[in-house]
Amino acid sequence: MKTVISFNGPDNSGKTTQAELFNQHNPNLVEVVGKISCYEPFPKFNNGNSFKWWFQESTPEEFCDVIYQCLGMRNEDIKSRRVPFVIVDKGVYNFDARVIATLQQKGLSFEEAVSLATKYREKHSAGSIEHLRLFFTTGSSLDERIQLFRTRNGKGEFSAEQERIYGAYQEAQDSVLQIQFSNGVYLQIDGTRDVERVCDDVREIVFYYVGAKLPVDLDKVVFGLSGLSESGKSSIGYHLSRQHNIWNMKIKYFLRKIAERYGIEDIADLDNDDQALVAMLMVEQFSEFFKDHYYQRGISIESLHGQELTRRLKSIMGNQFRVIYVEAPLDLRIERTVSSEGVDLCTASERVLAKDERKEGRGVGSIRDEAHAIIGNSSSVFDLQRKVDIVAIPRWNFTGSLRMSSSFGISDHYKERLARFYEDLISVFGEQLSFLLFSGSCGREEVYDGWSDIDSVVGLRNNDERDRTKVNRLVCDGHLKVGTTVYSDWEIESGFLDAKTTYAFYNMQKGLIVPSVCSSELRLPVVTREDVVRKDYGLLPNKLHEVRRMIYGDLDQGKAFKKLVQIMRATLFIDGMEPKGYLDIEEKFAWNYRVPRFDFLSIIEGRSDLEEFRRYANKVVDCLGRSLL
Repeated sequence: MKTVISFNGPDNSGKTTQAELFNQHNPNLVEVVGKISCYEPFPKFNNGNSFKWWFQESTPEEFCDVIYQCLGMRNEDIKSRRVPFVIVDKGVYNFDARVIATLQQKGLSFEEAVSLATKYREKHSAGSIEHLRLFFTTGSSLDERIQLFRTRNGKGEFSAEQERIYGAYQEAQDSVLQIQFSNGVYLQIDGTRDVERVCDDVREIVFYYVGAKLPVDLDKVVFGLSGLSESGKSSIGYHLSRQHNIWNMKIKYFLRKIAERYGIEDIADLDNDDQALVAMLMVEQFSEFFKDHYYQRGISIESLHGQELTRRLKSIMGNQFRVIYVEAPLDLRIERTVSSEGVDLCTASERVLAKDERKEGRGVGSIRDEAHAIIGNSSSVFDLQRKVDIVAIPRWNFTGSLRMSSSFGISDHYKERLARFYEDLISVFGEQLSFLLFSGSCGREEVYDGWSDIDSVVGLRNNDERDRTKVNRLVCDGHLKVGTTVYSDWEIESGFLDAKTTYAFYNMQKGLIVPSVCSSELRLPVVTREDVVRKDYGLLPNKLHEVRRMIYGDLDQGKAFKKLVQIMRATLFIDGMEPKGYLDIEEKFAWNYRVPRFDFLSIIEGRSDLEEFRRYANKVVDCLGRSLL
């Protein structure tokens, strides 16, 4: 990233002062390029001779050749600078206005002046390489600018004719500038206000216009972790990495990357620069990191410090940058230090307090005001992880039409059982019932009478022993089995779901199945394909061995078949296929894994041969044992 910013404006507009201030506020990140008179082709003058050469002695061709050769050399100088921000005093467009106005004083028409300036600009590769052009307005009249000209150059040193030329030059330059303003060449800044207010304006404009154009990968997220020592930041980072595919990294890694790129010896020196600029450079590093690690959902960075840096990162990245502030009581943090470092209580206390003092000195306490989530870590690791899950998992609200039991395209007695289960849940739990989803065969409307079960996911605002007992009574009250998994709202929102429910939620997000009850307050976890794969892959070894044991024991063909279908479906899903129903699973599995075909309907309809099924099941598990696991 190299951003070139030109400071433009009439004489005495304060552009040089502002360039110097911008440099002073950013000693490691900003350099100011000198005036074009610093470059070799520009003539060296005594007092007064510069005016004569500029307006009277040089030919139009000689004048353009020198000016644009110097600008071309300045462009090369800019490109050679290692810093990320380069300031130039008067940009190329501003020089165009001055050159065109000067050529008109040498007798050229406006069109001739534009043509000649363009010719020499192209000859010397002096086109604008500026990313942002600021123009400091003063509101000064032509008479005031002529008076300033007199004051700067001494009384009696210039003739009336020279003052006339200068006045005509200023009028011609104003005309060119008006054309440039109408074409949106500059961002105008009121240069008449006090120096510090103008400096603040410059800072905010640079941040807004440069920061808004930074490439931020919309599919990624960055979590900034902050808090005092031993509060649990590293534990949160580890959980995000292990459970959510969000790598845990130190903020120093990205600061070192910035320092290495721009030749800064000590990353601590970046504290002396405007943190708005540091934030822009850090976002650039995030983007480059994600290009190389496109398979990561995101990263977490610890330990975030400094309110200004945090605020600027939030401003640039929006919802892609989320701040988690971790809190824990002092006595608990001291106990953790005793345990982790193997020191006595007194030593641990001294160390924690010393670390706290350093962190607070760097602004850690102010991060709390910027946090999206403040997590208390004074309980169990399990409790901490669930709190993190709620923050880390993207969530959504179901806003579609709920599905009533009467709308399911299944046989009447299944439909009646769904309706009765739904009505019983409403009757028993009332407003405590927050969610109900019929999944499996009923949800897909692929019911086989006498074979298919009814699978449901039930969400309750609370989920204790008494509630589960009530649900169990409703499940058992009927000749059709209702397989029910019960969750609290907290478990649903934190994504604390089993593999079967994760797959059901994935299909619900795709619109393949629709809930029958869903509270408007319930925020459902976004379930990605990778989430389903991760859950399936983790369970496959257990399920595979479970089927093997069933095959060689007293074989219950129905139970073994359903277990076998589960691992076949999971395997196909892991390999990128999403089969629909029993028959589709069998066909896709045979085709992709070269397993002989088997008539699944014969099992469903109760006419299959037990030994034939045993041989088929062995071929499936042998195939998976060799190729997948």
